[in-house]
Amino acid sequence: MDFLRKMQAQSAYRDSKSVLRCGGGPRRRGSHEKAFLTPEYAIVYLVEGAAQVRYPSEKQWTVNAGEAFQRYPGQKHDVYYPQDSFIYYIAMPAAVLELLQTGGFVPLRDIVLHVGTHPVLAQRFKQLSSRLRDSSYDNVWRLIPQMLQFMFELHHRHRLHREPPPALLETAQMLSEDFQTPLPEIAREVGMSYHLLRKKFRQCFNMSLRTFRQIRRMEKARELLGQSHTSLRQIAELLGYCDYFAFSRHFQAYHGLSPRDYRRYYRGH
Repeated sequence: MDFLRKMQAQSAYRDSKSVLRCGGGPRRRGSHEKAFLTPEYAIVYLVEGAAQVRYPSEKQWTVNAGEAFQRYPGQKHDVYYPQDSFIYYIAMPAAVLELLQTGGFVPLRDIVLHVGTHPVLAQRFKQLSSRLRDSSYDNVWRLIPQMLQFMFELHHRHRLHREPPPALLETAQMLSEDFQTPLPEIAREVGMSYHLLRKKFRQCFNMSLRTFRQIRRMEKARELLGQSHTSLRQIAELLGYCDYFAFSRHFQAYHGLSPRDYRRYYRGH
């Protein structure tokens, strides 16, 4: 029995090491990471040099020294280094991304993060990398809060660099809470034309008003299904659907499960 417990502990340790990663190193000029795919959420910070990042159906992003780019879990992307560069990276389980987004820390689909070139950032990466490398399976999990806090700090630096205008922040809040008001009416409430709001919102959040609202709608759906006893038809109405069947169709297309099956799975029966 003691041997079995030891093997289980070692297995959990290896699993934790595979989803908790932090390190760094050089990238030679001309290096090209094609169709790169990772199951974790990661932030890659450029200390020197530059990189060009492209996700499918997205424009190409240029990342310079003092900036970072995000690797989204399960999404293939290309990274090209046009000059000799040096990077640091930090990676955690995919669920961390949803946690950061739900808390409002991560601008959705904002690939590039402007975090600055302060020497303390490189030092933090080095410290976390060293602690993770030297940790035993008895204390590796203690690094999770430290790594998560560092991700919060990187995103906070980005938000200080580029805080959306008040009208766009108000729009984002309305789209996150009001799933029924037509988009042109929301534009009037924030004092902008619908055409201008659509343009400015996409420039700031890298997605359309409709897509942003749908993401928030699905987040609210998961919350109501998992944490309340509200009926499925009432949830559909609260989320702005004309009937339950439209809600069920969209939810299943987004999550791969019907609302009813999701609720059963979440509650364990």
